[in-house]
Amino acid sequence: MAVAATQTRFMLRRSTVAGRVPTNLLTGELGINLPDQQLYFGAVDSSSIALPNMAAIVDMRAHLATLDTSVAAAATQVGLNALSTSMNTTMSANAATDAANLTATNAALLAQDVRQNVPRASIGAVGWLNTFIGAGYEATNQLVSLSTHGCAAAVFGTRSSDQAIANTESGYAFGSFALNNNTTQLQTVYGGYIEATKYPGAGATLGLEIDVTSTGPNVTVSPYLMIPNGLTPGLWLQAFQSRIPGVPAGNPSCAIGILSIGCKWSSGIVFSSGSVASGVDGFALPIAMDMPETYAIVWRNHIDAQPVFNIRSDCTQLAATAGGGGAIIATNTGITFQSQNGVAQIILDNTGLHTGRLQVQANLSLAAIHIAATDAAAATAGVGIDEVYALADGTLRIRLV
Repeated sequence: MAVAATQTRFMLRRSTVAGRVPTNLLTGELGINLPDQQLYFGAVDSSSIALPNMAAIVDMRAHLATLDTSVAAAATQVGLNALSTSMNTTMSANAATDAANLTATNAALLAQDVRQNVPRASIGAVGWLNTFIGAGYEATNQLVSLSTHGCAAAVFGTRSSDQAIANTESGYAFGSFALNNNTTQLQTVYGGYIEATKYPGAGATLGLEIDVTSTGPNVTVSPYLMIPNGLTPGLWLQAFQSRIPGVPAGNPSCAIGILSIGCKWSSGIVFSSGSVASGVDGFALPIAMDMPETYAIVWRNHIDAQPVFNIRSDCTQLAATAGGGGAIIATNTGITFQSQNGVAQIILDNTGLHTGRLQVQANLSLAAIHIAATDAAAATAGVGIDEVYALADGTLRIRLV
């Protein structure tokens, strides 16, 4: 006969009264307070020990997580406050150090300077630039960068492809602007200043090098067309319009001034052999200096610096030959004076003899005009008079043949 299965239920000692703690629990016996959801067990001394409340554990875990977040945030804030205090202290100390040499405005700006090899607290006391040029030089300048590895202390670059606006002058890798507006104390202001020193036994030392590369078609300039599209000059000097409202621009003193302090240049302007192309604008020779008509090369005297001699060209006609027309040409055998049509008019050889056409002027108030041939061939053959005519200034011009 099959025996029916029975279920055995185990029930803990319990209480339905909130706050009641079970008593007389046997060692290891469990009891529960249902309203409090609190479990107890009997200790060896017959006391009742409360086990941790599960709901309280969950609440505690949530509380601990919130507390961790708050503690972390507080710690971060404390760290930021400490960092801010440290930075403010450092910046205040730096500003106090710089105040002896700089105005309050410059001191504020200098707090953002990037300086290498020059401790902020020791500006004006260390740095090889101070030693070489003069103490305090680094401190009086708003930005100083000293290279620590012998290469460039600062490099600037720009690309026109980064500018999306057409027809703009956007390619300044470096711009320098000077404003001499102190009208109460006369000062010297430089738009740019470069100084280079060579030590005995050192290598090549250049004050300034400008390298220009042109990969497109060659674009030439002339005195009458200085700004063609696509030009590539190595150096561009321009007398510029006034930026001062209501004040017109005057003429700057000179485009290039060459002077000396304590020594002299070995040469003035030197062209490297083969550095200038020939055949430009149909001119067969390399053009080392290109000037418009009536511009002159002038010499002055040392007494009152007045112009006393010049070489210029007043020619307005088109050049008759690829050689460029009128010229003074020095050769191995002498000097040739060439007319605008490319024909040699006078040739002075190394012996002092001359051949070709000769003009003689004399004042009409003289009683006679003396004409003589200066070379043996002309003396033998005789000298002929080609033209005789009076000029407006009262002189007589005679052309000999």
